[in-house]
Amino acid sequence: MSHEGLIENVYSVLLNATSHRDEVTLSAAMAEEINDHNI
Repeated sequence: MSHEGLIENVYSVLLNATSHRDEVTLSAAMAEEINDHNI
């Protein structure tokens, strides 16, 4: 892979992580709720 391609890949991963951060936070909160009910 060329350096340009590698840099573009890193940027796309960072952008995806930023856009999905709220979803991940929501999923973590839901998982905690489920764990509380399972105890």
